[in-house]
Amino acid sequence: MVTTILSCYKRPQYLNEQINNIKNQTVKSDIWVDYTFVDKPMFNMLPSDLPDDIKVTYRNHNLYHIGRFFYALNAQTEYVFIVDDDQVPGKNYLQQCIDIVEQQDSIVTAYGVNFAEGFQGYTPTSKHGWMFPNQNIERVDMAGQSWFMKKSTLKYIAYEEPYSYLNGEDLHLSYMAKKYGNIPCVVAPHRANEIENWSNDPKYRYRGDDQVATYKTGNHKPIRDKAVNHYERNIIQTT
Repeated sequence: MVTTILSCYKRPQYLNEQINNIKNQTVKSDIWVDYTFVDKPMFNMLPSDLPDDIKVTYRNHNLYHIGRFFYALNAQTEYVFIVDDDQVPGKNYLQQCIDIVEQQDSIVTAYGVNFAEGFQGYTPTSKHGWMFPNQNIERVDMAGQSWFMKKSTLKYIAYEEPYSYLNGEDLHLSYMAKKYGNIPCVVAPHRANEIENWSNDPKYRYRGDDQVATYKTGNHKPIRDKAVNHYERNIIQTT
């Protein structure tokens, strides 16, 4: 029913834990690993004891964040779940995502933001998700950190060339699904007494703040500023 795509690039130390987490979900999922070789011993540590049922694709060329989405296009399940390498969802998260998507075709995300109108770049006016817990389902402009959707929704990512391949895969998917499929991005509820339904257990909140975090690179924000303006202008002109 679900294919989960895990990434392994510069945080291989979390891979086995993520695999066990997905295996312990209340919904069965196939697990595929998108592994990019890094020519540095400190990062080149793909675990040698991976279970036999885990499928791994190896790359010696970095396709950046968007490559895993095109990998997921090969899945043959009804749903796909693409998740960042620092996320550890609650055991009932996949089931909650299925319930939401069955009610309304959407992309369910771990972290969602809304943007100011008028082409003001990557300037969130509101944030929702495991870092900013929301009590109810929230509709957002951009889905980030993890993406649960029908496999049929994923095709929209290939309808246009991404504005940038260096980052902004979350923006590209969110806007393409909206533009071509009228499919919204939503954040599932993150209620304090229902951690099993969360997209990421809050005790792991600092995993994404290490030295390899993409948002710490110098060109991250400038690229995203231009990308938001590009996608918003493009959608306004065609709707």
